[in-house]
Amino acid sequence: MDFAFWWDCTALEADLATVEGICGSLPVPEEGECEYNDLGMRCIGVEDEKQTAVHTYDEIGNYTAKVIVERGNESPAEDRYKVSTFNPLRYFTWDPGSPSLAVIDAPYTLNVDVTLHTAVEGVLQVSIKDKATKETLESSCIPVEGDKKSVEEFAFTLLESEPGLKNYDVSARYRREGECPVADGSEHDQTVTYKLTWLNDKAILELQNENEVDIPGGGVDDAGKTELFQTTQRLYKINNPSAMQGLKIKTASIQNVFNAENIQLDLASPLVIDPEGEVSLGLSYEVPSSGPYSFDVVLAHDASNPTPFVFSVKGTGYLANSPIQSISAQPISPGTNLIGKGYDLHVDIDLDPPIAGALQVSVENLDGTKIVDSLCKSVPSSSPAVYGFDLSWVEEEIGIDAYQVRARYRDSGSCPISDTSDLDLSQAYQVDWQEDAPVLKLLRSDQSAIAAGGVDDIGTLPLFQVIEREYLVYNPSVTSALELTGISFNNAANLAGVHNQTTLPVRIGPGKQATVAVRFEVVAPESFSVDLNLKHTATNPSPFTFTIQGEGENIANPIQSITSQPQSPGQVLIGDQYALKVAVALDAPTDGALRLQMKDSSGKSVLDPVCQVISSPEEDLILYDLAWSESEAALQSYDIKAEFFSREGCPSAGKALSELSATYQVNWQEELPELELRNSGGSLIVAGSTINLGQYEYYQTVDLGYLLKNNSSTSSLNITGIGIENLDNVSKVDLGPDSGLVLGKGGQQNLELSFLVGYSGEFSFDLVIEHQGANTSPYRVTFQGEGIMTDNPIKYVAPNPRSPGSSLIGSPFSLDVEIGLQAPDQGALQVRLIDKKSGTEVDRDCQSLVDGLDQSRTINLVVNQNTAGSRDYELVTQYRVQGSCPVNDEHGMDLKQTYLIDWKEEIPSLAVYTLDGEMVLAGSSDIIGDQTFYQNVALNYVIQNTSSTTALTVQSIRGEYPVHVEAIQIDPAGPIVIPPRGEITVSVNFLVAEIDNFSFDVLFKHDGSNDSPYGFTVLGTGVLDHNP
Repeated sequence: MDFAFWWDCTALEADLATVEGICGSLPVPEEGECEYNDLGMRCIGVEDEKQTAVHTYDEIGNYTAKVIVERGNESPAEDRYKVSTFNPLRYFTWDPGSPSLAVIDAPYTLNVDVTLHTAVEGVLQVSIKDKATKETLESSCIPVEGDKKSVEEFAFTLLESEPGLKNYDVSARYRREGECPVADGSEHDQTVTYKLTWLNDKAILELQNENEVDIPGGGVDDAGKTELFQTTQRLYKINNPSAMQGLKIKTASIQNVFNAENIQLDLASPLVIDPEGEVSLGLSYEVPSSGPYSFDVVLAHDASNPTPFVFSVKGTGYLANSPIQSISAQPISPGTNLIGKGYDLHVDIDLDPPIAGALQVSVENLDGTKIVDSLCKSVPSSSPAVYGFDLSWVEEEIGIDAYQVRARYRDSGSCPISDTSDLDLSQAYQVDWQEDAPVLKLLRSDQSAIAAGGVDDIGTLPLFQVIEREYLVYNPSVTSALELTGISFNNAANLAGVHNQTTLPVRIGPGKQATVAVRFEVVAPESFSVDLNLKHTATNPSPFTFTIQGEGENIANPIQSITSQPQSPGQVLIGDQYALKVAVALDAPTDGALRLQMKDSSGKSVLDPVCQVISSPEEDLILYDLAWSESEAALQSYDIKAEFFSREGCPSAGKALSELSATYQVNWQEELPELELRNSGGSLIVAGSTINLGQYEYYQTVDLGYLLKNNSSTSSLNITGIGIENLDNVSKVDLGPDSGLVLGKGGQQNLELSFLVGYSGEFSFDLVIEHQGANTSPYRVTFQGEGIMTDNPIKYVAPNPRSPGSSLIGSPFSLDVEIGLQAPDQGALQVRLIDKKSGTEVDRDCQSLVDGLDQSRTINLVVNQNTAGSRDYELVTQYRVQGSCPVNDEHGMDLKQTYLIDWKEEIPSLAVYTLDGEMVLAGSSDIIGDQTFYQNVALNYVIQNTSSTTALTVQSIRGEYPVHVEAIQIDPAGPIVIPPRGEITVSVNFLVAEIDNFSFDVLFKHDGSNDSPYGFTVLGTGVLDHNP
């Protein structure tokens, strides 16, 4: 059986050939096989009567699938099936719906659900863009399965910092068999605008006390006087004024408690406060002693105002019914003081006594077993008053000690008071007893301080002498000692023998000092320095490090002279040993080593350095024998350097204390080669000479032969380059050889030279040979001669039209110039036309000659002129072999001829037309028929300048000889300038004065070639339309 499937075919026929003609051709598979193409599938001679054709439609739309089935000789059968393809991306929804509201600076979650019906697997991408800026804010891409209905969920977070309406483009894209991310766009993508209004409605934590008084963050709720030992309760209200955003109180705590206890917060955290919600905050506490009390309530939250929200509760504790109203201590608790030093406390007692009596104040420990100080005063009357007490005590141990300041009043009593009463009043007090921590301070011997990391610049010191330097280590603490445990040195520069003179460890008591001594020697006349590290037990950083620095004193150079024998310059042949004796005069300031070395002018060592130990500081003459050889001839300079190293042996590796150099020269000689150039006859051609080659036909090859020779019998001659320079009227130069070569001892080499003479006239060039011989390089010889031309390649020049030509001024004049050629080679052909009077070039044309060198050429020139008259031009024809356009030089072979053009002027004349285009001739009449009596008549005429070259001036236009007319007005009345071929409209207005025939003349005065004035008569009849 045969099957033919088309993916989209609406033809009704069952004939395969007919349908293929309409819907396209299917493939032709082998017998028993099926084969696909873009249009469908075809099976031929298959046994299975059931065939399935699978196709995926790429585009959304409506299609008609068609099949034709053929079985043997039976008539074919056909069927069609409608297929509608839809977008796998069905739709998407979002939550919350649009439009919606959000709070600035708070994340806003937008959920997007996409409904898909997929046939094949692919990817789905949802993105959110700012509609105004086109910026992609959020995007997510996921793979999706094929042949599946699904809802894919996406969650995005939006955030804005400015209030206002924002529009977002929410886009969904599905790509079958695609990859993430999706970068392209498609007409089947879905994009919908989501509208979101951002409001400045952030959650704010606000607090009010029980009197509905606002308490800001950092504020204070003053509870006033509070009864001692009683549970005090306070109630607060926490508000969230935001209509959109809730807040959370994460934690609630109490901090910085003073003179309060048993503090309880009636608030379970974490606690959520809804938008526009409020909660109550209950607080209870007790005050254990009289006087001020305070504590901070700390609420950690996530609202927009600063977190934590802290407010303070404070008040004054008092005891009811007690004549002692309050206790006030200064300085306020906690105080701070050094151990071993008296702490001064002033206490004011506010007393309202019923009668005279006694008042006592004491500072005690908390259980009252120890009284550190106590004062008692008589109360002389029952008048309320404030009584002051100055107390003082000392502690010997560091730490925070807790006390109570206790006040006792006894009516009719006397001092001292030893009993207790329920009406006694006490107040807690603390003192932080501190140690005066030791600090290491360093002083010079003049008591000036040196800071840690500082520098002690001790100036200029002599060399090779033991220097001892002392410093004072001072402990300013009044309570504690410090210990100096170690002294070390780092980064010593230009110093020797650096060591410590102080025995360690050293204990330095409070307010005491100790001496630290160091020794060293300066070993060079330059800067010296060393870092001194003092390790200690004080509280400042250890080690305490500072730098000792200064300058070594300049001394005379210990190396006094260097002398050589034989004296410089020496002379020797290359390859031979050169012997040199060197004597160095030395006055050593200390023991050490003297090193001698010699380097050539490139800095390369010629000999290994020679070193000699100097065992004692005295004057001496040190002798050295040197010998070496060179392989290249030259006047070679050498640097002989002597270096003295103090306190070192051989070999020396440090920095030299001093050095001295001397220059010595040796003239290394050889038998030097020289270059010679000889002609074919063997005659020498001296460098710098000029060779006259005579006359040669232009553009003909000239061949020359010469000989290069090395006259040295001992050395080769290196020729580094051969070239031609300063070519004048010469081309196609060929040299052999044209690059460097080496001529052996007495060697020679043929030099072949060929060139073309460019054109007739003088030619010249320089032969330049670069070499390394003893004579001057480059070796330059000038060749000159004369090119002659027996036959000009420009055979003829024929201008068309022939001279003289003729043209109107202002009109382009075209000149065709035919040139007959017999050119020897490619080049440039140029024709120029030059105004002989002004000398200016009015036109030129240049052509490159590539082929057809023996064929004539026609070049067109165009010239224009604005002044009439006969004018001479020079027509110049130029040919340059191997040249290029344009040709900018002149030569004797250029052909020149004079060409004459007669520039003519077209004399202007005046013509007058009606608006209908009829010419009004001079001396004629313009009959305008009946015109209404005493009504304005308006006529218009067009005046023209017939010349194409010259302007026409109309000096005036007048109405003359009026009969039965009046009030003639002409506009414009002149003067008028009409450009070449120009025209202008003139209006003529008048009144008919009689019911009768009327006439007048219009006269044009002008400077044209026709009659002036140019006049015609206007004729007509005045009539009465209505008899009044």
